[in-house]
Amino acid sequence: MGDFPWQKDPDRERRTWRRSGMPWQRDAEDDALGEPEPPVAPAPAPESQDPEPHEAAPQPDPPREPAQEVPEAPQTPPAYPPEAASPEHAVPAPAAPPQREKKKSRKKRAARSMTPASPAPRGASAAKRSPAKKSSTGTKVGMGVALVLVGGSVITGIVNSLGDDDAPTYERTAEEEGDLRQQLTDTVSGYFDAIMEADAARALTYVDPSDLEDADGSLLTDDVLAAAQDRAPIDEITVASVDFDPDYRFHATADVTYLLRGEDTTTTVDLWNHASSDDGWSVRLDSRSMMFPSTMFEGLRPTVYGEPVEVDAQVLAFPGEYEVAFPDSPHLSLVTMPGIGAGTSSEDGSDVAVVTFPLGDDAYIDLGVSASAQAAFTEAVMASIDACVSSANGDSECARAGGSAAHDGAVDGTVARHLDEEFSDLDFEPRPVMGDQDRLREITTVGAEYEATCDGGVECSGMEFFGYPNVDFGTGSARVTWESID
Repeated sequence: MGDFPWQKDPDRERRTWRRSGMPWQRDAEDDALGEPEPPVAPAPAPESQDPEPHEAAPQPDPPREPAQEVPEAPQTPPAYPPEAASPEHAVPAPAAPPQREKKKSRKKRAARSMTPASPAPRGASAAKRSPAKKSSTGTKVGMGVALVLVGGSVITGIVNSLGDDDAPTYERTAEEEGDLRQQLTDTVSGYFDAIMEADAARALTYVDPSDLEDADGSLLTDDVLAAAQDRAPIDEITVASVDFDPDYRFHATADVTYLLRGEDTTTTVDLWNHASSDDGWSVRLDSRSMMFPSTMFEGLRPTVYGEPVEVDAQVLAFPGEYEVAFPDSPHLSLVTMPGIGAGTSSEDGSDVAVVTFPLGDDAYIDLGVSASAQAAFTEAVMASIDACVSSANGDSECARAGGSAAHDGAVDGTVARHLDEEFSDLDFEPRPVMGDQDRLREITTVGAEYEATCDGGVECSGMEFFGYPNVDFGTGSARVTWESID
């Protein structure tokens, strides 16, 4: 049995139906076929809900296989909706344009009704959303099912609506935003009030518990917080502003000003509405934590206010000043930079590094030398240089291998040395030697000129270049050696 005419060229048949269909059918078919529809006068609105049948469509082309029996094609398209169709398959006529506008405004009213009210005060339950839900709620995807009756058959089409105009919005009203801003101001103020009172447990009630996962919280105690407040009290808290993230509605920041040891200080606090928090919005502990990498600090046992901290751990801390020391290696400390300085312990006056937390964007933890060790290094190296310069022998323990006056044939007891003026301004900045942290080294160039009597009784002169000075603090006293440079 051959195909029906409309099965041989479905697009052609569809164009035929299109010309005889209802206006809204022609528009939909035009979009599907991509052919422009000739302009027609707008049809008057139907007086009743039942559309009238249209004029008969042009006769389809005869079948391409005349040898086969083909049923006669219908002379007119079936009415829309056909009377024979069951009630559940009937599709009402689409609404006229003014009704479509009303439908869109209903969506907008629905979107406004979906806008959550201002978050509840702390202690009350609040609606939670995770960051992953941001994209799923940002654009509303509508799915519509259209039933088209062709030749007595029901064709179901899925229509996707991706218009951002109809997507629900979550903009807060001015009143809601004002209420939320006040709530976040109270949250930040309560957090800093607990810090000023050295109440670590209460301060942590403002922090989302998820921030403490996989982190070292050994410094989040009353004792450490009290020591920090004794060293550098925090006073006169002011929440200067609260700004909402334009891209993520569950994130905000607060600029806070306060006095730290009597000095004006400003920091920015992150605020999040975490799903794991029971109280809605919460303070996020600063992610720029104190981290002591094992590549530099392995075996050194750093402490903060006497509290040991782990290496390679994310060490969390409240805002304030913290003393970092290395009791087993007092010659070591941290490299000074903005936010990290040299100081003395508030307990015994020993050398410590003072870290102001939160750390600045450009600050980081790096192994350095304590102030007392730097002074001891300079004193020991200068004493060694003086001994080398004052020696009248041809050999010098300071000179590089093969670079002493003896190498040029200087006779012991005839050598007179003095530091070259170019290298006489010595400003040592020693650093620890990786793999041997008891030893400090300075990468610098020291040179001494000499005159002597050389072999054969002739007068000779030249220049001695010294090696790199090293000082070993592991022996209990500063012992200087000169690293040979080939």
